[in-house]
Amino acid sequence: MKVKWPGAFDVVKELGCSLPNVEATTRYDGAPVLKAHGVFMAGLAMHASAEPDTLVVRAAFEEREGLLEDAPDTYYVTDYYRRYPVVLVRLSLLNRGVLRELLARSWRMTVEKGRKGRCGPELFSAVWSCSNVKRASFSSNNVSCYFGMECFRTTGDEVF
Repeated sequence: MKVKWPGAFDVVKELGCSLPNVEATTRYDGAPVLKAHGVFMAGLAMHASAEPDTLVVRAAFEEREGLLEDAPDTYYVTDYYRRYPVVLVRLSLLNRGVLRELLARSWRMTVEKGRKGRCGPELFSAVWSCSNVKRASFSSNNVSCYFGMECFRTTGDEVF
């Protein structure tokens, strides 16, 4: 594990777990991570390209560019992480307030990601319980229901 500062994740865990539905757990390789509703939110960066005591946090690409521009000593990205909507953060350079805000933004992004993929078993069973549905097609973020000649589409946010 790439940790120089033994308690590097303790403050992250404390602040992150104060957010709704966040749990501290470990990845398959034993690295500590935070998950919101079971979805990755933040964790220690374990890839060889990351520096020790680096936190990887969800961040929109535009937000990441702003952070990199405003504080290049604190935030960075390596080629390995560049394709993902995350930013790398040198934990030793963050204060609690900034870390709290960073985790809150990551939490919002994670929760939003979970909402987009809500076409799960509940929606599937709701569609098939409608007696006049002739056929339906499902993808990760929408449903198309065919009522004879008409087609009704939903993103999972609407209720039948």
